[in-house]
Amino acid sequence: MKKIFTLLCVALAAVSCIDDDYDLGKVETGNITIGGDQTAFEMPLAQIVIGMTELRNGSSDVKAIFEEADIWLPSTLPGGTAYADIRRLTSASDSYLDQTVDLLFDEMAASQAKMDEVTDLIWRTPEYRNRFSEVISADEEALFKALFREYFSDEETGKVLRDLSGELARDYLSGIRVETVNYRIEGIDLGSDVVDMLVDNLDPEGPPIPETRSRFTAR
Repeated sequence: MKKIFTLLCVALAAVSCIDDDYDLGKVETGNITIGGDQTAFEMPLAQIVIGMTELRNGSSDVKAIFEEADIWLPSTLPGGTAYADIRRLTSASDSYLDQTVDLLFDEMAASQAKMDEVTDLIWRTPEYRNRFSEVISADEEALFKALFREYFSDEETGKVLRDLSGELARDYLSGIRVETVNYRIEGIDLGSDVVDMLVDNLDPEGPPIPETRSRFTAR
């Protein structure tokens, strides 16, 4: 029964296809315009892959930028969000940056791993390390890190370390800027015949107009 029902459907479909009332060959297409004044045709002309080393902030590529940012950012961010809001970090009127630094200090006090991340960064960056020279007098890495951890828990000296570390964290996180990457696509030519064919669909009467051509964009 199922096979018969299927065969009947196929037969009905075949009959409907040859009905003269549905013969598209008889449709007059000479004056049909596809689209209107607001119609835009977007055609992908190229796929551009931007490497992380091409996005720069001064002399540092974006990978290096985010690696250091991860060190200054606490694991638990304000509001319990999964990602830091760079716009709020760079806003002078928002307390988001101060909250972030406070959470960083809480994590450094509770997590040896976070403390090691921060002290490693400070030690291997001479500019940072020199900021602590008046508080921690140590020429060896192991001694510097041991004293940093010891002093960090001290009420008086710890406040000095937190102030200095907080300045570094605030300066870095609030100063993140990624330069715009501009690409000029060379050698892509649709050909005037292709452009005219597409534009004619928008403006079938008369020659193509410049305003219509400008709607074709490369993404």
